[in-house]
Amino acid sequence: MSDRRIWTLEEEDVMISILKGIVAEGGRCDTGSFRSGSYEHVASKMREKIKDINITAKHVQNKMKRLKDKYSEAYDMLNMSGFGWDDTHKCVTVTDTEILDAYVKKHPNKNYTANRPFPHYERLTIMFGKDRATGSMAESAADALDHMGLEHEESDTAGFSRPLSTPSNVASGSSDPNA
Repeated sequence: MSDRRIWTLEEEDVMISILKGIVAEGGRCDTGSFRSGSYEHVASKMREKIKDINITAKHVQNKMKRLKDKYSEAYDMLNMSGFGWDDTHKCVTVTDTEILDAYVKKHPNKNYTANRPFPHYERLTIMFGKDRATGSMAESAADALDHMGLEHEESDTAGFSRPLSTPSNVASGSSDPNA
């Protein structure tokens, strides 16, 4: 017997509404994940709101994972040239087949296809929007060292020299940077 279930739009809508309330009440950790017991709470509330629904916390957790993957895919498309949003049909749009083909080739395991309805996308932004890495705070290793003040460590130690470690001399067990 499979534990997999097919969700209706109504069930997804109810689940998202409950989760939206949890987010509004601060039910997410700083990492963006939901607090312990949240999925069980959602399943319980869904059983109260939808007659004869057979749903568990694991169903809710799995659905959230799939929706997050789908949201991420749509988000990525919308942040690329050539893709747009159709507010009437609630879907990511692309008219140039070359752009779509290039995207599909680069993302073969995609969870969302452009031009297909995704009615919950805008509501999911409340739950997943902050979880997206944009790269705006990314820094190189040299920048990180500079910000930590470590790049000048050798000059600050007045004559103390420590060997440099590189992946090749660490693997060989040598501390000689010229090895």
